[in-house]
Amino acid sequence: MSLVSGKQYSTEITSRKNMIINGAMDIWQRGTSLAMDNQVSAYLLDRFICYNDRSTGAATQLQSTDVPTVANCGIKLNYSWEFDITTALATPSGSNEATLRYTVEGYDYAKISGKNITISFWVKSNKTGTYALAFRNFAAGQTQRRTYTIEYTIDIADTWEKKTFVVPMTGADDGVSDWDYTNGQGLNIDWCFMSASGYASTSTFNEWQDGNTPYTNNQTNLFDNTANYFRLAAVQFEAGIEATDFEKRHIADELQMCQRYYCKTGEINNWPLCRYSLSSGVGYNQWQFPVEMRDAPAFTASGTWTATSGFAGTPILQSARTSEVTIRSTTSPAANAIVYADGGQFIFDAEL
Repeated sequence: MSLVSGKQYSTEITSRKNMIINGAMDIWQRGTSLAMDNQVSAYLLDRFICYNDRSTGAATQLQSTDVPTVANCGIKLNYSWEFDITTALATPSGSNEATLRYTVEGYDYAKISGKNITISFWVKSNKTGTYALAFRNFAAGQTQRRTYTIEYTIDIADTWEKKTFVVPMTGADDGVSDWDYTNGQGLNIDWCFMSASGYASTSTFNEWQDGNTPYTNNQTNLFDNTANYFRLAAVQFEAGIEATDFEKRHIADELQMCQRYYCKTGEINNWPLCRYSLSSGVGYNQWQFPVEMRDAPAFTASGTWTATSGFAGTPILQSARTSEVTIRSTTSPAANAIVYADGGQFIFDAEL
């Protein structure tokens, strides 16, 4: 601590106290609306993936401008995430489930492993009742599952409510080797909207237990009416046993953190493909990412592509690294061939 004009202030850097990237929900690289039919899992809001699995119900993810007021949450928010039911499912059965998930990367999880952590968020729905919030390790290949499930209630319809919970990570990975502390899935956080009775459910709450049991038999069925909606805003996950003021980072910093997992080019008017040598027979070019990505990304070329110099076809991936990709033609062009796109984009995905 230091003393200035008789007042104490902390010299500790507090940037990124919030382990949630895009918790303020300002970054929407994929768009602002997405239909979620049965068997669908998809991102809309950056870093948050929505699941509507094995369900005949349908919903739509939306960017909403309905947010908690400054008087309530102490900061100006621009957006919340919204989930609107479009096809009802009166009685979930089998393995029906619908959730919103945030995955903490292993490097970030390593910072909080063994500590007490506080999660806080704002929620609003017309459908009052009991909901499940779960924490678990869930990476592919892990066999030693650990789950911590919380029941919480939405008490007042159509009203923003703040929810705050302390999660003791001291009991999360004790004696369990299947946690990722590097660039894989460190910790999953799930908000549940619907689950079939008994499916992956638990009657033990607020403590770590073995197994994959994130749901509760008391779960409210958000899907029982097409008038139902669920909104989420200002999600914060921080070390300690107290919810501090929400950290809203600079928009450029937040975007760069999101681009570690997903980034794309702007609309492309032309894309030059050049041969490395006259005998290569294939045109190449490279794209350097704005930030180092979490892993070598998957590649998609969207839009309508045409070409000149005897070359045809959408560009494809030659090789990928965390810093850049090499993109090539699908057929042999002449030297310095030009590929044209009508609103085309290159999309790079390294989400967890």
